[in-house]
Order: sequence, then C-alpha cells, then structure tokens
Amino acid sequence: MFERKNKAAPSGDKDKAYDAALSFLDARDHGEKELFDKLTRRFTPEAARSAVYRLKENGLVDDERYAREYARRLFERKRLARRGIVAKLRARGITGEVASAAAQELDFDEDEAARELAEELLEPGASQKEKQRVVRRLTSLGYSTGSIIRAINAVEEE
Repeated sequence: MFERKNKAAPSGDKDKAYDAALSFLDARDHGEKELFDKLTRRFTPEAARSAVYRLKENGLVDDERYAREYARRLFERKRLARRGIVAKLRARGITGEVASAAAQELDFDEDEAARELAEELLEPGASQKEKQRVVRRLTSLGYSTGSIIRAINAVEEE
C-alpha cells in the first residue's frame, strides 16, 4: 500500500557514505554497529564499512566512549540499573564486555537507587497489587530481585 515505486539501489559511493555518517554523528554519537546498520539502509555494506572504518581511525567513532556516555545517560534519565544498562547497550550493538565495563564504571548504589524509586512509586501501606506493579517496574529497569525486595521492605518500614 505504501511501497516506494522507485526504490533506488544502495549506493556504493564511499565518500557519500562517509558524509552521511558525519551527518548522523552531528545529531548524536553512535556505536560502530548502530552506525553501520544506519548507513546500510542507503549504501552498500562495503561503502558503509569503509565509512565506519575511516571514522574509527579518525577517533570519531569509539564504542567504549559511546558506551560510557550512553550508560551514564540511561542511569541519569531513565534510572536503569546496571543489568538494564548492559541490555540496552547490547541492543545497540555494543559487545558484552564493553557494555559491562561501562555499566560498572557508574558510581551508584543499586540498592539505594531501587529504594529511591520504590519510595516514589509506592505509598506506605500499599496493597499487594500496587507492590507487584512496583516490582514489575523495577524489574523492567534491570534491578535485581534482592535490591527490589530490600527497597520495598524499606518503604514498608517507613
């Protein structure tokens, strides 16, 4: 129904792929795989690979730097726990080792972060149904079962 009739073949122009990659990086930082995937929508894999390689050689694409920065933003803005951060980074094509290292570099106490979230989401004397909702929410953010239980118990004790 909404098909493009004149779907152009991917371009093999390496310079245009490089320029497009620079344009993507102007908007925000990208990891290698994420940038490659974006480029292959418009360019051949060879042109995309060449562009990413040039950017990496010039220090404009760095998975470790990207992972550290994105991990920090995920914790500060979305309040994800380390496990949730690693999952998001892996979904963006960052290797498990780099993702885990980036998450471990963050300076926060997971139990304390879970408690703060539980305090915001849960009123003292909350029903079992409300507690289950908070448990699901904290689980979706990557908090461990132990951290969640301690957080809910701390809110109940207040």
